[in-house]
Amino acid sequence: MKMSELKKFDPVDYMQSHEDIELFLEMAMTNGGGVEHIKQAFLVAEKARAKLDKENNEISLNDLIASAIAKVMTNQKSIQFG
Repeated sequence: MKMSELKKFDPVDYMQSHEDIELFLEMAMTNGGGVEHIKQAFLVAEKARAKLDKENNEISLNDLIASAIAKVMTNQKSIQFG
């Protein structure tokens, strides 16, 4: 198999549940990345959520973001962006 035949890595392929998406968002918000990094994470999370919703027709991205933020806030006193 040639390198050009390999599929490009897409984190969406590894998010199989809403819990996976929440964990991805939590990691994006707590790993010290800047605002642009977090914005990109939200775009990836939205893609993953849309894929799951297409399969299951369920939760909104805002609900997932709110849940991830709540978890981060209970584990930290403050979040510092970039």
